[in-house]
Amino acid sequence: MAAQSSTPSTPPDPFRSKRLIYRAIEDNEEDTTFIQNHLNEPAMYLLSTEVLPRPRTQRNATEFVARQQSQLLGVMVCLPSEDAGSEDDWRKATPIGRVSLKNPMGALTAHHRNALIGISLIASVRGQGYGREAINWVLDWAFEIGALHRVSLEVLSHNERALGLYRSLGFVEEGRLREAVWQFRKWHDVITLGMLEGEWLKLRGREE
Repeated sequence: MAAQSSTPSTPPDPFRSKRLIYRAIEDNEEDTTFIQNHLNEPAMYLLSTEVLPRPRTQRNATEFVARQQSQLLGVMVCLPSEDAGSEDDWRKATPIGRVSLKNPMGALTAHHRNALIGISLIASVRGQGYGREAINWVLDWAFEIGALHRVSLEVLSHNERALGLYRSLGFVEEGRLREAVWQFRKWHDVITLGMLEGEWLKLRGREE
């Protein structure tokens, strides 16, 4: 008798979580306009980037889209449409942000199996748990599908809300660049937090 396969007859959609859909970021007018508007949100300047605040152009947005498409993973975070059918949910979904994984050290170091998370959501949906859900999803993708060993992220020290979220998800502070960013007439640290594959397995109740 042949051994039974553990693979489900209908595998789960790897680009869906409980409330969200994750789709490719397209280099079309719709996605470029969304990204440009998102990059120009005040919170993006002050909480999600160390770049000098100045109005972001369409060219900036186009270049941002290209960078997302070149990374290990770069997807739009979306809310499903109420009237979408199962086969085209992602086509009718409403973008609310983006999440990505990139090799922080370049292509020639891919064998180290490290990646850096980038995530941002539009202001109108913050505080509803979507960030937590998207990070949990990208962690599962990283370790389950992407075969990564370590995932990290960076946050400004004054962004206490994000720091609390990342720590509650199981990220461990690994170090900081002291007084590396100038904002609000003050110097702020850049904090690096990380999670190892073994730590993720333990969090998911799957220690090996």
